[in-house]
Amino acid sequence: AETFWVRCQVADSEAAQLRAIEHARLAGDHREEAQNWGILAGSAIYGPLPVEDGIRRCEEVLARFGDNPSVRARTTRALACLWAMRGESGRARELIQTARAMFVDLGQTYALASSAESSGLVEMLAGDLAAAEQELRRGVELLEGMGERAYLSTLGAMLADVLELADKDDE
Repeated sequence: AETFWVRCQVADSEAAQLRAIEHARLAGDHREEAQNWGILAGSAIYGPLPVEDGIRRCEEVLARFGDNPSVRARTTRALACLWAMRGESGRARELIQTARAMFVDLGQTYALASSAESSGLVEMLAGDLAAAEQELRRGVELLEGMGERAYLSTLGAMLADVLELADKDDE
């Protein structure tokens, strides 16, 4: 699933993720099944799934696996983006803040830093480029502080898009 994901073949990644979920279910590995559902929830942001179906998927994941804090945080993060895509910026902002607080409580610094992708997207969709820039810069700073480079390129590209949209070409 990850091989497809990094190639931006989200539909194929989803299909592989669903197979992984089925194998985990058949093996009786509830933890692995829950983690895979949490990952699948996030793919609703970038895949071919319509927004309404993505929201339903995330709500189903929360109903089934919401007792798992990591899955709950990841799924809440995905829901924030989906609500933003639906034009409900206020709800999206609340959800992203909730997800970020969960990542802090869980001590998941990498997830917190990478959530800037979602908070930046929420602000971009809301039309608040200054807030999107702030969110993305915060994520970039956290990742740089960790010495992380792989995801840093994603946030850097998003930040460049926001700066270009804001006519800050010099940056």
